Amino acid sequence: MGRTGSTHPGQKPRGFFVTWSLTWTGLLLAAVFLGLVATFLPRLGRTFWWFDLASHARLQTVLGFGVVVFLALATRRWIITLVALGMLIYNALPLWPYYVGAPLPVPAQEAPALRLVVANLWTDNPSAEDFLAWVREQDPDVLALQEVGAAWHSALRAGLQDWPFSETRVREDNFGMAIYSRIPIDELQWKTLVPGGPISALVRFRWENQSIPLLVTHPIPPVQGWASEQRDQQIKALAQQSWIQERTALVAGDLNATPWSMAFEPLHATPLRDARLGFGYLGTWPARAPAPARIPIDHLLVGPAWSLRSLEVGPPFGSDHLPLCAHLVLHTTP
Repeated sequence: MGRTGSTHPGQKPRGFFVTWSLTWTGLLLAAVFLGLVATFLPRLGRTFWWFDLASHARLQTVLGFGVVVFLALATRRWIITLVALGMLIYNALPLWPYYVGAPLPVPAQEAPALRLVVANLWTDNPSAEDFLAWVREQDPDVLALQEVGAAWHSALRAGLQDWPFSETRVREDNFGMAIYSRIPIDELQWKTLVPGGPISALVRFRWENQSIPLLVTHPIPPVQGWASEQRDQQIKALAQQSWIQERTALVAGDLNATPWSMAFEPLHATPLRDARLGFGYLGTWPARAPAPARIPIDHLLVGPAWSLRSLEVGPPFGSDHLPLCAHLVLHTTP
């Protein structure tokens, strides 16, 4: 005689469901653990430079916790659901200002706008035509360009003849730079913000009867300890520049840091604000990755005299970065 409680033909044994349940719990707990590491590891970035790299994955951490919340709800893991939901909200808070609206009212359409393009061209990009076609379509007043080598210099000179005012430093080490403008450039300084660091360009021009200082800069990427330290020092030195206090100041370039990186903290203490505020996350690197996987390391920072009518990410053009195009309106009163 068979034992009472034996399984019926075709019925999976109870042990299968226990194993399945434990497997799901383990996977969800592992995902929560990884998310906690990504959330809190950057706090040690001052001690170990590579920990700060995790700070760049803020949006990706939010999306990861969102997946965990969905799966935990679907499988009725209530405690895991609550923990993951709490961490989702915690990680989403720094992103919230990028979606809730611009600090200043959106200007009227009839107000004149300064059109500015910021782009890391990538020195080894084999083709310039896609970028030049996009620029002609956007018709900016000023272009702030990084990674300008000899090939790019030739292509820009031939393709941007409608922008008669230009300043260029050609380099083949990914730290060349160029500024093209339809507005006369009154003053130019090639600056090295930290000893041995890459050059930056500080230009001044007049627009709407105001003096506009624009710094174009490109710190080195934090791929080693010394490089991370130099990037941090360059951003800190930038934040200490006296002209940063001018209400019309602008900073543009690939800063190799996201706004929630420790490297970015000195800029938060200046009058400058991130032009992305109110326009979304707008990831720009790596260009070939899906939009949710990109991180925002190409920046436009604006002084308190500016508001933005629009800020958009441009299309891929062969670089590993995507460009930014901004329409800025100047407020002449505090």
